[in-house]
Amino acid sequence: MADFVRQQAEDPVVASLLREVQMAVPDKKLDQPGIVSQLLAWMDVDAKVTALKSLQGLLWEAGYQRSDFTGHIYPDAGPNLRAWRDSGTGALLMPLEFHPKIFFFCLIQRKN
Repeated sequence: MADFVRQQAEDPVVASLLREVQMAVPDKKLDQPGIVSQLLAWMDVDAKVTALKSLQGLLWEAGYQRSDFTGHIYPDAGPNLRAWRDSGTGALLMPLEFHPKIFFFCLIQRKN
């Protein structure tokens, strides 16, 4: 997280999220290392803080785009997902961390 924040702090989306972190703890004046410390503290307790979750999503996205992360899908997943879709049984519910999962499915290395 620290490297990502340091490297992406000037990106407008990241900068806005870093400001949200500061606003979430108004009793503290946080510099960049302090913001990272706050993010890590929230991670340690699995806090559901929007700015944290958004930054984590961006970090995952960047990792998938650089191929730092790869994944696999078992052979039965594709046919079962197609069958589920074709059955018309309803919508797929995804957690808030959906955005990085798009990259997971786009950059999958299928297990043979």
